[in-house]
Amino acid sequence: MTDSYLDLRDELFKLNRLDMRRADYQAILHTVQRIIAGFKIELFSFSGAGLMFRARPGNKIKKPKDISEIAAPPPHCVTGFQRCNPPGIPMFYASNRRIGALLETGVKAGDRVYLSQWSISQPFPLSIILHTTGTNLNSKVDSSLSGPQSEIIVPFLDRIFTTRIHSDFSDEYKLTAAIAQILTTNWWDPKSTPDNLERCALHYSSVIRSDLINFAVPVEMAARSLRLEHVMELKVTSITDDTVEAVIKDSTRDFSGTKINWSGGCRNVPMLRAPDGSWTITKFKGGWGLGVHDGPVSSDYVSKLLNE
Repeated sequence: MTDSYLDLRDELFKLNRLDMRRADYQAILHTVQRIIAGFKIELFSFSGAGLMFRARPGNKIKKPKDISEIAAPPPHCVTGFQRCNPPGIPMFYASNRRIGALLETGVKAGDRVYLSQWSISQPFPLSIILHTTGTNLNSKVDSSLSGPQSEIIVPFLDRIFTTRIHSDFSDEYKLTAAIAQILTTNWWDPKSTPDNLERCALHYSSVIRSDLINFAVPVEMAARSLRLEHVMELKVTSITDDTVEAVIKDSTRDFSGTKINWSGGCRNVPMLRAPDGSWTITKFKGGWGLGVHDGPVSSDYVSKLLNE
């Protein structure tokens, strides 16, 4: 074994043995930087017809009137470590499916929740190092990370990010937050000046279900690259890792600037996906908008919508 190989194994061993409650976050950050330094990490330009779903628990808040209330929280509200961010540095968390967004939020039967649907209005850089299968990004590479010890690094990152932690904020997230902070910062944008340090988004597997994909998008990137298409107010009636059932209390795809114009009922509920998985868009307010269901919104239809 080479000295560099043994050094890497030693660094990973130390990280695994840390007491995260007492560990210094900056020290963890520097260790992760040393481990990943020198590796080639593939980035993808994420664009097209992809949609992201985000859930905001509603039991303790008033009904949102502004888009900012269902987007990423302001820095002062992020008081602890989360999977992809330290305190004070919020991320826009989302899922590739409605049920994924609801499960990740931890809502329970009886809870009120606001489920929003976002489209990609402007391409942004995405790292898939934490999820390299089922990406649908037309990648010609087998892995998004390459280097002399990638066979050690990739399984380590995968294990860390697939550990389930039962809390919104927890010191146990220090290691994943440090990894995410390193992977999403200090990217050079070749279209800009060499000293312009850009950020990228992360694409990673859900710890709840392996078929669900999550996204962590830097707040400033989400603000310029994502567009709100639809939001629903739901009352959850039952939820398991396999299915979610809810009643739609309100729904809209109508927004005036950042103002949410609620319809006052089940009008403007999104259409189901086509058999090929595509979404339907229609003319709306002089432009294009998400296609809405034309007909009665039955409990069976809502179930199909939330679990598709």
